[in-house]
Amino acid sequence: MKTKTVIRITVGIMGIISIWFLSFSPSNLSACLTPVFQYALERWEPDLYQVQVTCRESQTNAFKEVSDLLSRYVGDETRANIDVSFVHTNISGSASFEPVMTVYYPPSLGINAPLWTGKFTKENVEKIINSSFRHGIVKSIIEGTSIVWVFLESGEKEKDDKIYEFLEKELKTLQAVLKFQGNDLEAGPGFASVGPPIRFSFSPVRLSRNNPEEAFFISNLLNMSPELLNSKQPMAFPVYGRGRVLPPLEGEGINSNILRMACEFLTGSCSCEIKDQNPGIDLLLLANWQAAGQGYTEVALPSLTSVMPAQDDTKQKDLPSSGRQLHKPDDSRTQLPVSGAKVDGTNDGNRRIVKHVMIILGMAAAVIVLISISVFRGQRK
Repeated sequence: MKTKTVIRITVGIMGIISIWFLSFSPSNLSACLTPVFQYALERWEPDLYQVQVTCRESQTNAFKEVSDLLSRYVGDETRANIDVSFVHTNISGSASFEPVMTVYYPPSLGINAPLWTGKFTKENVEKIINSSFRHGIVKSIIEGTSIVWVFLESGEKEKDDKIYEFLEKELKTLQAVLKFQGNDLEAGPGFASVGPPIRFSFSPVRLSRNNPEEAFFISNLLNMSPELLNSKQPMAFPVYGRGRVLPPLEGEGINSNILRMACEFLTGSCSCEIKDQNPGIDLLLLANWQAAGQGYTEVALPSLTSVMPAQDDTKQKDLPSSGRQLHKPDDSRTQLPVSGAKVDGTNDGNRRIVKHVMIILGMAAAVIVLISISVFRGQRK
């Protein structure tokens, strides 16, 4: 294994470990009780890709049909996360000039290089806006999949088959054993169960790098980082919310521990409501996200003003907006934590944090040692 590959895998692993740690940080003990993937689906508007069309001013009417098609993808309820602009060139003369369409990543990412460039045609507009594979991802998320794991093949069939089979098995296991900790309110006295348990669904989907129909989507995944373009390893990209994708797990990084960390982070309580402070980028997708995530509603939780257990004579009063909880709209059995219940600052909470820190440090050390041994053995051969 090459040193650069080892470094990239190690950095990716440490990144997953870091975001997994954030889901157990002290601030998360008082975070909203919504899973990250669900909060992202309901609240995080996708960043806009910049689509720039360069043409002569005299060509505007000639390409009106294509321009109208592009405009529909911006204005309809089912829309693409793009911002379209037309640039009129000053090129003159009798020589023919074909209008050019260029796609850039959202400006907030700081990626200046074009993601895609081609002729301004109806076929190319449809190619960059949507594809059957991307449509399947959107459909799966809207129908209730928590995380869609896009497995991008390396091109080595034996290796790809083995790792994908492992990925399917591990995700099936995690789907069965993970539960939303926001429903487990035993950390503080005075809490009762809030609504039915939230069930998770992890769906792996396989994609060949040589699929011509998905060339734009593959480029969208790989161009987020120069290192990914040069990697020949199979990759697993977790996609959630309104098409947000985390940096992929690569090669040996697709293992039980790291998969669990990533899934626990995305299914854990949302500790940060600001999208840009979370890892990953938004993919260019065509979807009606407003219609998604409406199976749950938001209720206000009472102010938490005391660290003492609730007394028997405590009465529930008006509920100011101090927190969130998902529940079924028609679930009349939903119970809220009574006033005075504690969520943070408890000895139990502190002990849990120390425990998780020790587990994380131990796992990180073990992963680095194993990779170092692998590199050492590879260099001796």
